[in-house]
Amino acid sequence: MVPMITKLHRVVDKLPDIDSKNIILAQGSINSQAAYNAYSDKINRVRRIGILSAHVLECAVKNSSNGVVKLVKDYQVGIKSKNFLYFNRMARPHRILLAARMFENGLVDKSYFSFEGDEDTRWLDYVLTSPQMSLKVKHQFAKYKDEFPIRLNITEQRHNPVDFIEDDIKYHTDSYFSLITETIFHKTNSKYRNTMLEHLDDVFITEKTYRAILFKHPFVIAGCPGTIKALQARGFKTFSPWIDESYDLIEDDNARLDAVVAEVERLCNFTDEQWIEWQTGVKDIVEHNFKFMFKQTDYQVY
Repeated sequence: MVPMITKLHRVVDKLPDIDSKNIILAQGSINSQAAYNAYSDKINRVRRIGILSAHVLECAVKNSSNGVVKLVKDYQVGIKSKNFLYFNRMARPHRILLAARMFENGLVDKSYFSFEGDEDTRWLDYVLTSPQMSLKVKHQFAKYKDEFPIRLNITEQRHNPVDFIEDDIKYHTDSYFSLITETIFHKTNSKYRNTMLEHLDDVFITEKTYRAILFKHPFVIAGCPGTIKALQARGFKTFSPWIDESYDLIEDDNARLDAVVAEVERLCNFTDEQWIEWQTGVKDIVEHNFKFMFKQTDYQVY
């Protein structure tokens, strides 16, 4: 984040006698060193700070889930009430675009679906009036505007459900997979990208993904390209060929979103017999990921 980097550079400039690399910014994005190098090159920065990349939120999920992890049972193959689970709290542009497609394609009724939006309805006003949003997106949100906020696990006492409670388990055990909308999706040159952020297509894996791993749930991730690849590099297993993960290789944001929607639609057309076969295929993967996350002790990205 440019404001944070700027402050740390100002600190370094006030301390000319120290090695600037000894002032360290800890980051949760996988490739934050490359992003920082690119930004420093852009501004011709000579005295650069140190960067520590780590799997921060993997560690946080592991360490904050002690109460609920004892309640997570072995993966059960069976027929579920819903096809997928789809949590959304903040109304980020890619979540708005993807939710509109879920409404348009009749997928909301096939899912445990939530869309909080924000603390008030200004986000909905933005969707309905912004020139960045297409007429098709505006139509979908205008059609369903009286239904927002659509809530699953948000309450007055639990406004930002980054914690893990027993009540969350039912949504995962009674659906086949999670559709995860990660924090970052659009690339730097996108009209939707926050201009306060300076990224080199950062892969930033948050509690949203690790929640699915904790609850032994297969997943499709709407995130930056390379997110699936980063999980594999860490040692997690992902779900090809049971899930077509080729979307993770697509650089173009619109095409990647289209591929995510297409894969969700494909899965939602399964018969009960196909779901049984599919679950049998992914069972060992979710069990591996659960065990792998809880045996980790080193979170630094080298």
